[in-house]
Amino acid sequence: MIVVGGGIAGLLTSYFLSSKGYSVQVITESETSNTASWMNAGYIAASFGDPTPAIEGFLNIVRLALSKYSPVKVHVIYFLRNLLPNSWLWMFVKNSQKRNSPEHFKIVSNLCSKGAQLLQQIIDSNRLEVFLGKTILEVFLNEKMFKEYVKHLQKDVGYPKSRPLILTSSECLELEPMISETVVGGVLFEDDAYVDPAELMVKLKDFLENALGVIFKYGRVDSLETKNKSVISVRLRNGQVLTASHYVICCGVGAAPLLSRLGIRLPLTPALGYTVITEPHQEKLGRAVYGGEFGLAMSQTREGRIRMSGYFELGASPHSVLDKRCQAIKENASLYLPSVRKLFVAAKRFGARPCTPDGLPYVGEVGLENLTVNVGHCRLGLTTGAATAGLICDILEGVKNPFSEALNPMRMFKV
Repeated sequence: MIVVGGGIAGLLTSYFLSSKGYSVQVITESETSNTASWMNAGYIAASFGDPTPAIEGFLNIVRLALSKYSPVKVHVIYFLRNLLPNSWLWMFVKNSQKRNSPEHFKIVSNLCSKGAQLLQQIIDSNRLEVFLGKTILEVFLNEKMFKEYVKHLQKDVGYPKSRPLILTSSECLELEPMISETVVGGVLFEDDAYVDPAELMVKLKDFLENALGVIFKYGRVDSLETKNKSVISVRLRNGQVLTASHYVICCGVGAAPLLSRLGIRLPLTPALGYTVITEPHQEKLGRAVYGGEFGLAMSQTREGRIRMSGYFELGASPHSVLDKRCQAIKENASLYLPSVRKLFVAAKRFGARPCTPDGLPYVGEVGLENLTVNVGHCRLGLTTGAATAGLICDILEGVKNPFSEALNPMRMFKV
């Protein structure tokens, strides 16, 4: 069994396959610092999560393209290139009604709940030395925005476990003394958790190698070689050729160009996010904090470093905007956590989240007999990755799974 991709989806897929007795090789690139799995917010958001931000209608997209301060950005050139029917953005707008439906919310909610439960079980049962923080506190500085958000939460939208707690300003400050006194209120998601994603990735990879015997091969995949509607090998750019009985593609946004060479169109687009990591801080956050106005995720590592992640950006060159975005993230974070302003920035990272037009990942067969995919988790890779990895195993073994139909890649692409 060959798994292409060493991000969180690839590692979790390898975990479930190995646990079922399959012999697994993982092909991954050696450079990992600027990837979605290593730089994300680290939220295991069973109830808090949302795959994609609300970008409904082309007029709203134009506004975001021209906005200077919005955490969601759509660059003008990207917008113009996506005006044609069947482009990613066109399909995204077309699926807006689906993403807002109760049926869609139920699928996402159940997928998040199942994935979060499985991931925490993996960490606990295998005694992975990973710091697992509990609860996420979403806070607001704007009274009107906070009230609108509370009104939305009070609708019966079917939370997988307990409903989130609505907190006043004073309750937020009592719960989390590090936050600003200007916070007007907040929402506590008691069922959610968070990790340092880099720490999790290292520990999980070590466990796969040392405890389960997974073999890691380093290099960039150049192509999949096929014969008689089956994949017969994977060719790396260094000239190495690897073979297996089955192949699972888990390489995020890289899956689209890789599969397109086989005539398989898989609509995926990279949505850039950025992370700032500070020097260690003596004050301790009791939980993760999320800034509602800026879509800004903040948490603290085992060593005391503050991690701040934000932005959902389509069409940017990360190398040209990295410093600007990270500076804005730190400035906005200091509005919620004032002590952040004085901390030295130790690292800046970016990553490309693989996003589908309807907000659901692609998990399943794509037209070749021994090829399956597990990609397109967007902002919820940590939360949903274990559930989709389990689905891959069920598909291979012919076991019924409640997510099979909803996540089937055939719903979107054309061969």
